[in-house]
Amino acid sequence: MLIMRRMHKSAFVDAFGESPRIKALDFVLDNRLLDWSKSDMARATGMSRNTLNMFFSNLVKSGIIVRSRAIGRAVLYKVNTRSGFVQRLIALDNFLCQDGMPGIVRSGRPKQRVSA
Repeated sequence: MLIMRRMHKSAFVDAFGESPRIKALDFVLDNRLLDWSKSDMARATGMSRNTLNMFFSNLVKSGIIVRSRAIGRAVLYKVNTRSGFVQRLIALDNFLCQDGMPGIVRSGRPKQRVSA
């Protein structure tokens, strides 16, 4: 499965910090149309499987992600878009990406003022 690693910080990570949980939520929100394994998530976020395992079960228990299917021994997960909490996170992520962070362009770099 091809899940690309981000080269720059997202507006979501910029707003809430670079903790592993925030990076995991950002991954989940960015890949809501796909299903993915724990290894995919760990690789894409740059964290170890051990770090991911510390809170992954909480993401499942809280209903943020759900098991979608198994392929051999690999278990795949996807975001639970039916959850009201997840729907609000998606709306927040969309807002931050569009225009919710004053002084931040979509690329995550600060705007530069140009004198006339």
